[in-house]
Amino acid sequence: VKITSVRATPVLMPRPTPFTSSLGTHAGSENAVVEIETDAGITGVGEASSIWDRRGRGCADDINGLLAEALVGRDPTRIRLVTNAMDALLSRRSAPAKAGVEMALWDILGKALDTPVHQLLGGAVRERLALSRSLSMGTVDEVLAQADTLVDEGYGTLKMKVGRDAEADVANLSA
Repeated sequence: VKITSVRATPVLMPRPTPFTSSLGTHAGSENAVVEIETDAGITGVGEASSIWDRRGRGCADDINGLLAEALVGRDPTRIRLVTNAMDALLSRRSAPAKAGVEMALWDILGKALDTPVHQLLGGAVRERLALSRSLSMGTVDEVLAQADTLVDEGYGTLKMKVGRDAEADVANLSA
């Protein structure tokens, strides 16, 4: 089996409400959907996920540029060899791009073997995962309302962003 094409498409993922941190306010996150096609007719799909708006395009540029050319013709089931090749081409800052490609490679292997990827990785170790959420910066009332909503939605761990205004940070942390 050989890789015949690699492509990444930036996709804007809007947030239900804008998120504010010390880096600014963000209405969405731009990620990249990664598709890798093989000569066996299998297409693997992955996601280069980014926290902030602008990184999806950067991930797509890294994947469509350096990585696509270097990966075409390789065996997608030799995942370690492919990840080593990516590491040689891209710096650590491109971890989301490399992760998206690796996800697509695991998807190809799972489809080729008709086996869920979690089985390829050793099997499920739990039925549910605990998730955390970050609270957007805001007034004490806004942050408390967010916290109440997220706890009602089932989040057991909440993280608070600080670093914009020391007095506001202390007030929010004290609440």
